[in-house]
Amino acid sequence: MRTAAIILNWNNATETADCVRSLQAWTAPPQTIYVVDNASAPADVEALRELTGVTLIINDRNRGYSGGNNVGMRDAISDSHEAILLLNNDARITEADYSTLAETMEKDPSVAVAGPLIYDGDGLRLQNAGGRDIGLHYISHYSSPLDSNQTYDVDYVSGTVALFRVSVLGKVGLLDEDYFFSGEIADICKRIQRQLPGQRIVIDPHAKARHDLGISSDNRATLYTYYTVRNRYLYIRKHRLALLPVLFPYWMYRHLRHAWSAWRMQQKDSAQLILVGIYHGLKGRFGGFSEQ
Repeated sequence: MRTAAIILNWNNATETADCVRSLQAWTAPPQTIYVVDNASAPADVEALRELTGVTLIINDRNRGYSGGNNVGMRDAISDSHEAILLLNNDARITEADYSTLAETMEKDPSVAVAGPLIYDGDGLRLQNAGGRDIGLHYISHYSSPLDSNQTYDVDYVSGTVALFRVSVLGKVGLLDEDYFFSGEIADICKRIQRQLPGQRIVIDPHAKARHDLGISSDNRATLYTYYTVRNRYLYIRKHRLALLPVLFPYWMYRHLRHAWSAWRMQQKDSAQLILVGIYHGLKGRFGGFSEQ
């Protein structure tokens, strides 16, 4: 299976370079490794230019997770790849685990998206075993496999490490850039399930990956909070419209409780961002935070 890997960078060239090298160390690395920079600082971009064996794409503005990956995905599709591996720069997957995902997709034409079990950076604690509908579940990711012995279906896989079949993307389109950061993988998986009945979103429990959250913890503690709150309202507008009169009040209640808890714990920045996320979600103001 002719595969392209896409690694997104934003002001972390050192980690991105290490991620690239981890793929290049494979016996049979992806046919193309696209490194997409989201308008990082000049020094960071210069460090990326020193990478060899990659296709470097430099965006003129920060397009977020969805927009940044879309730039790479368009090039990968134009270059006739059959599959696209989205890989966070703070995540690692071995060649054997990637091969397990690829074999799952090759053996079953109904598999549109395949993901591994995601563990922490030490590979000891399971972080994510697939996800449930983010419009209905406050904690949407599974904390343990639904089946430890065979591939199982989920509503979405983690965007940390995800393998997409290109032919499916040609039918449903790419990531929705209104999400910017968080929720776009759940969205595209839902679109696949709705538009292409019979196509599957799966986790292969025999494939594992590691994700070091400590590398991006500062960012996740600030703007990530805003996007996870706001984007639930976008997802509901798109996929649970009939339940909007019930779901909007429910999520307002849950998010306001979250904001109050953060405020009491002296996490005032997080509390304020939750409130802004609620407001923007209800008003339909999406895209990048700086554009609001």
